[in-house]
Amino acid sequence: MPPVIAAQPIKYPEPSTALKKQVVFHDLFYQEKMARSTALLRAMRKARAGKTSAVVVFSDAQKAYRGFVRAQERLKQKEALLPDNQKLPYPSIQLDQSGRETSFPREIIRFYDDRIKDAQASGQGHANVPYLKSQKVFKLERLQQETKAILEDQCTSGLWALRVDAGARRFLLSSLLFEACSVKLASLQDCKLAADFIRLLTRLDRAKPEYQYGLNPYQVSSLSKRLAARLAKGR
Repeated sequence: MPPVIAAQPIKYPEPSTALKKQVVFHDLFYQEKMARSTALLRAMRKARAGKTSAVVVFSDAQKAYRGFVRAQERLKQKEALLPDNQKLPYPSIQLDQSGRETSFPREIIRFYDDRIKDAQASGQGHANVPYLKSQKVFKLERLQQETKAILEDQCTSGLWALRVDAGARRFLLSSLLFEACSVKLASLQDCKLAADFIRLLTRLDRAKPEYQYGLNPYQVSSLSKRLAARLAKGR
């Protein structure tokens, strides 16, 4: 009697660790934006030399807004010089015929793992699982390639640095606006500065879309209440 040879389990392709843990475009942008914002904030704090008066804090917030506007202008000018395929905001991979897209490797993995489970539960695993697993690997490879291509292209053109700077200056502005809306009003002159600053905040909220900054109503309310309370005390 010939020996019985046990059937070997079918091995389907699986994405490598490098594919599953590839660089995420959004994460990289956030990391570089935060590093740039932190550097700008430290430089501003150092220039203050320990001063935290209302005059200094309001002035720094206004400078931060002007820096944000200039950064947005530089970004807008650069984008106007580039074709659409060289200023993509992020890589995008289509997952299905309905047009569902993603730029995150974990979403690609989840999407195909869910469909593999559905196929196995319906008894169609033998026919569909190889295709689904190969598509998962293919889509992850496409995402990795597109991410690398976009980063290289935008770094070469200078667009990446301008996007990072604009994003960093928006975050810096957010930090300094929060500080300005919490600053101590020690004198009537500080109250005048606070009133002028509230008018500035109103202009920020009504600026052109590319220069607009959504206000935090609680911060504005806090500054307004403290302004009213300080004025009520008089000199």
